[in-house]
Amino acid sequence: MRSTGIIRIFAVLAVLGLVASMAGPASAARPEKIDQTTSEPFPEEICGIPVTTTVTGFTILHIQDVIIPSTGEDSNDAWIGVIQDHLNVTWTNADGVTLTNTIRQTNQEGDFVDNGDGTWTYTFTIHGQPLKLRSGNQIVIMDVGSISFEAVFYLGDLSTTADDEFVSQIVTGITGPHPQAESDFELFCQLFTDIMG
Repeated sequence: MRSTGIIRIFAVLAVLGLVASMAGPASAARPEKIDQTTSEPFPEEICGIPVTTTVTGFTILHIQDVIIPSTGEDSNDAWIGVIQDHLNVTWTNADGVTLTNTIRQTNQEGDFVDNGDGTWTYTFTIHGQPLKLRSGNQIVIMDVGSISFEAVFYLGDLSTTADDEFVSQIVTGITGPHPQAESDFELFCQLFTDIMG
């Protein structure tokens, strides 16, 4: 589940409260730096608004423990460790209005535990700045400090990712100002829609 393509948007999803467990390389290794800079902007929809997205920066993966080894191309595989993000994500709407999220965060993963019923519980803490949203030179919203999560995923048959499903996520601890998290992860889309809609 942790593919290179998903790593790029991991930090964006985290601020939206949609973090998903991700799988990775089949064995622990030295830290791997992934250039997240997109060669071309790409279209997508954020909070129901069509935008063009540009990503610059990098992610460093520190694999500590392989929990589910890969058994094939579309099989589940998962590891825990540390993920460092140094990213700038810029969204541009059809009118040329832009918003930029500056992400400087470290995700310290805790556990990825088999619950015995096809579901797995994933715990992690994000330290740093997962969200600094700017419109021009104005900071619109900023989350900074530490925030811990517990997420549950249904993986079912580990030989395929076809049945994988996000089940739930809760915040288990928070320090520092996190207006996005404190709004039950609704403030981002409210602000995004106000500015870009």
